[in-house]
Amino acid sequence: MKIYAMLVMLLLLFIVALPDTSQGEDFNFTVPVTLANLPPEVTQGYVRCLVSRLNLVSYETGSAGNAGLLGEREVSFPISAGRYSGAVEVSFNAGPNKRPTEARSYACMLRLAGIMNGAPQGFAPNGRGSGLNFPTAAGSQLVDDIRAMLR
Repeated sequence: MKIYAMLVMLLLLFIVALPDTSQGEDFNFTVPVTLANLPPEVTQGYVRCLVSRLNLVSYETGSAGNAGLLGEREVSFPISAGRYSGAVEVSFNAGPNKRPTEARSYACMLRLAGIMNGAPQGFAPNGRGSGLNFPTAAGSQLVDDIRAMLR
């Protein structure tokens, strides 16, 4: 397989609104994503955001952080010709019997996927996470996991 260099992969949290009844969801995230020079096999991107009553900044998502999980959602977006640039909207409500006012922190993560040799495949830049690895270009900025406190 040829080695491809990713020039830019940027995931920045732009807006967090809690709660926003005008849109009907408890949590609304607008996540700007810019991807360039990805391997052509990468055809799909996903942004997953979650909100917790615990401090997700100091917990690994998927372990202790899930004990305080109030809600989450993953939204997909298409990647074409190794590129994507746009805002991904992630909106969701708190789960049943959970109060959005208890939200203390959030996390948003980016993952990439596609098809290789006829089979679904996850992709990971520079060996981060699981999936087929590909190198990032020297000097490129990689941000694929954002976590912050809400209060």
